[in-house]
Amino acid sequence: YKHLTNYALNKANFKSNQQESICPTNLLKQYLSVYRKIDWDEEVKPKIEDIIINTIQAGSDQLTHKNGCFELYGFDIMLDDKCNPWLLEVNLSPASAERADWLTEMLDAMADGLLKCVLPPAHLGLVNDVSPRQEKNYRYEKLNHS
Repeated sequence: YKHLTNYALNKANFKSNQQESICPTNLLKQYLSVYRKIDWDEEVKPKIEDIIINTIQAGSDQLTHKNGCFELYGFDIMLDDKCNPWLLEVNLSPASAERADWLTEMLDAMADGLLKCVLPPAHLGLVNDVSPRQEKNYRYEKLNHS
C-alpha cells in the first residue's frame, strides 16, 4: 500500500516524481478488476455517487445560493480494504492543477460536464434528447430540482 497523502500539502516532496504520486482512474479500475475482482462502475462508483448526493443534501440548508453563480466542490474519498468509500472532506473550489496528461484530460471533461449542468442546452449546441447514460452521468444535477 502507498501512504495516503494530500498532494496540495506535500507537493514540494513530489516535484521530481509527480507522475507516480497520482493514479489515473482507469488504472485503479484495472487493478480492482484483475486483483480484487471488483467492478468499479457497478460496485464502487455508485457508492461514491451516493456519498456525494447525500452529503450535498445533508448540507443543503447551510449552502447560500447566489443568483447567477455556482460552486464547485471537491470530494476527497478514501477506499478501505474492502473498497468501501469513506468521505474524508469536501473542498470548496478544489485545486485543479494539471500535474499529469491524464489529469488534464479529466479536468477538461469535468469542466465540460460542469458547463452542461449550468448552461442552457442551446448555448452548448446540444440535442434536447438526453440518453439514459447522460442522465446517469448528470444525476447530481437533479439535486437542484428535488
